[in-house]
Order: sequence, then C-alpha cells, then structure tokens
Amino acid sequence: MNRLRCMAGRFKRQVQASLGGRYVLMYHRVERLDRDPWGLAVTPDRFAEHLQVLSGYGPCMTLGEMALRHADGTLPRRAIAVTFDDGYADNLLNALPRLERAGVPATFFLAPGLLDGRTPFWWDELAAILLRPGTIPSRPALREWTDPVEFGAAATLSPEDEERHRGWRVWEPPPTPRHALYLDLWSRLRPLPHYRRQAMLAELAEQTGGVPARDIRNRPMDRDEAARLAASPMAEIGGHTLTHPTLPAQDTGCQLREIRDGRSACEEIAGRHVHSFAYPYGDHGPQTPELVRMAGFTAACVTMAGPLHRGTDSFRLPRIPMQDWSGAELARRLATGDLY
Repeated sequence: MNRLRCMAGRFKRQVQASLGGRYVLMYHRVERLDRDPWGLAVTPDRFAEHLQVLSGYGPCMTLGEMALRHADGTLPRRAIAVTFDDGYADNLLNALPRLERAGVPATFFLAPGLLDGRTPFWWDELAAILLRPGTIPSRPALREWTDPVEFGAAATLSPEDEERHRGWRVWEPPPTPRHALYLDLWSRLRPLPHYRRQAMLAELAEQTGGVPARDIRNRPMDRDEAARLAASPMAEIGGHTLTHPTLPAQDTGCQLREIRDGRSACEEIAGRHVHSFAYPYGDHGPQTPELVRMAGFTAACVTMAGPLHRGTDSFRLPRIPMQDWSGAELARRLATGDLY
C-alpha cells in the first residue's frame, strides 16, 4: 500500500509538472561559504544558472503580483516567484546584479531590527562560536540559562574534525558531540525573544573564549544598503517581522507588534507600501495568519514545500527551499516536479 501511495504521489507530481507547476522559490543567500550548516547559500555562478532556467520555465513575478493573480484567478501556468529571506548583504551585492541582468524580479523579506550591517544573524553567530576548533569549558557558568548546560564530550573539537565535517548539514546526523551541542543550543535559543537570545549568545561567547572573528560574508545589510536594494525595479520588499522571532512562541501582543513594527520599518526603507509577508522559520500558530492580515498584509509565505493550487490559502503560500543545484539539475527537477 505504501509503495502504491508513493507511486501515486510521484505520478501526481509529474502531471503537475507537465501542466506547469506554479512555484514560490525560497532563497536566503548567494555566496560562497566555508561553513553552511543550514544549506542557505547558492553560489553566485549557480544562481546565475538558476535564473537562466527560470526565465525559460515561465513568467517570473514578484510575490506580491503572484498573490494578487492567485487571488483573482489569473495566475498563469508555470508562474515563478523568487523570494529571499532575512536580509543578508549578499542579497544586494551578489543576488541583485544577477537578477537585474536576467530581468527576473524578486521579493526580499526583511527583518529591519537586525539590519545593522555588522552583527551576524544569531544562527551564524552560534555556529561561529561552537563549530570552530578548540577546547571550551565542560561546565560553563551560564547565568542567563535557566536550564543547566553541560558540554561534556563536546568540550573539544579538533582541527581535523572541524575540517573533516565542514560540509555538514543539520539534517544529517551530528558527526561529533560538538555538532550535537550546536543543534541542542540552537533549539534552546530559537523560541526566545531577540533581546534575551542576544544576551545568552554574548554570555556563551564569553564563556567559550570570546566573540570569534566575524566573517564579513555573514553580515546583514544595513538600512542604507536595504534602501539601495529597494530602489531597484527588480526588487520588492516584504515583511519578515522586526527581529525574526518564532511567532507562535510569543504572546499575541508581541506577535502583533513584531509584525506591525516590521512592516512599518520595511515601508520606511522601501518608501512604499509593503503587502507581502514571510513567517520567520515558516512558523505560525492558529491565530498568526489573522494577525498578519490585521497588520495590513495581503499574503504570507510559509516554508512548507509545494506548488500553488487554486484553493491555496493566500496567508499560507507554500515555498520551495532552493539548494545549490546546477542549472541542469534545477531544470530536471522543474521538468519532473521533483522539487519537494
């Protein structure tokens, strides 16, 4: 029975592809990185190949246009919307010039409260602290942490292990206790409000040898750079909250403030109305979509992969996480529906 269901699912995807799937694509970064545990980066050359393939697949449009045409029933087959999350500087420096050359628009979902041009996003800072070689205290004195944290066997990461596992991804089994510790602390930090998470990161850095040298490639844009991005005719700005919290972990008032204040700050950056939203981490509770609507948005994206259908909820639009595929591989996946 499971085999038949699997075959039926594959056949359905192939039929959807032959009819022309309508897809929202989710990128984060266009950069070459030494370490990328979350698989967020597509290299610049590969991204250029992606744009060539997408231009030939079907009409490319902003998320805002796609949402409007989805709502009024005029969205064409094989429609594509390219989106970026968070606001890394490489979105401006590496992605935008290639989008402009290819004539492909994109929607950039920004968390304006984090756009200082210097401080890495917290998941990158945590990786820099923990996934560097060396020895850290096995029982750190972490005053801000309510649950005891013991590093134990994770206290040491050899240079050889660090180099050997540089290509590790979080969906793979952790290859060392240090990598397992990274996942454990990531899960503890993720639901916290921004101010508390930053305090805990600072304390963790202090207990493990100080803030590591920051890789400039991991920096976010600053406000001026975000405004330069927004000025491009190939860029639409979308909301991504103010400080990128896990919304369902916050109370209703905090959720609404994050959504509304993030939208106001994005509109200040863009100099125009902002209508599209992306839930940080894709997380949303039962009431979150309604809060997004109340804040003035007309559409919102999740991170669940899949095509758009006629009945898809405009506040739960699926997206395809993009990987560092070659152009040929992306073309194959679009042709077969093997995107998710």
